[in-house]
Amino acid sequence: MNFVGKELEFETNLGKYTVTVFQDGRVIRNNRELHVADNGAGYLSVLVGYFKNSAGRQIGLRKYVHRLVAEAFIPNPEKLPQVNHKDFDKSNNNYDNLEWISKADNIQHSHDNGRMQKRYEVGPVNVLTKEEVIECYTRVIKNKEGVNVVAISMNKPRTTISSIVNKRSRKDITDKLDLDFSKDLDYTYYINEAKKLIEGVQNACQ
Repeated sequence: MNFVGKELEFETNLGKYTVTVFQDGRVIRNNRELHVADNGAGYLSVLVGYFKNSAGRQIGLRKYVHRLVAEAFIPNPEKLPQVNHKDFDKSNNNYDNLEWISKADNIQHSHDNGRMQKRYEVGPVNVLTKEEVIECYTRVIKNKEGVNVVAISMNKPRTTISSIVNKRSRKDITDKLDLDFSKDLDYTYYINEAKKLIEGVQNACQ
């Protein structure tokens, strides 16, 4: 079956990025299909471009596939905020499986189909302390540890750690950490290279 593709453009402080979204959920950029990543809750996202944060660090701009498909192919005259998977399969991002929906209707849809778990069935909400936020963000961003590794070692849900790392929560803390990280740049390499250059010039003059 031939699926229609439509271009979507994203502009950041690093420039413009264009992707082609297809009705079956594929996303193409520069003639290559983009790799999808699971956010830990089943929703798939793709890296569509990059931007620089307040600390000057280059960060990947990720977009959820189901929202890209909905924005490209499903009219939303009422400007509803959420996109629902009709069959509850979050990996099925075909346009005919998606619909724009209000938050209340989305919750009701889950209740009506027995998909909404009660809080006592899934345990308490995981709210990390400031110290825990600093620990997990530092380990993932600065120390380059994997999200899964950090989540397991801290005995926290992967989705909680991912939400912090991707700036969906506790941004007030992580933005300050970004500034601290930018001040901790290691200039040893550049100093040593400068010394070598000076020594080379001195030797050449002897």
